[in-house]
Amino acid sequence: MMVYVPREEDLRDALAPLDESAQERLLNSETKLIDHIDRLIRRGTWPPS
Repeated sequence: MMVYVPREEDLRDALAPLDESAQERLLNSETKLIDHIDRLIRRGTWPPS
């Protein structure tokens, strides 16, 4: 899914807190990446305030 984001808006890297191997695993699987971001949303930590 694609969404419009204004050019002047900075996007937070949802994977930044993870170690390099976890980032690599998520980036290699779209399903795992979506599941990870879904968990962040359910915890209330996404989107950043």
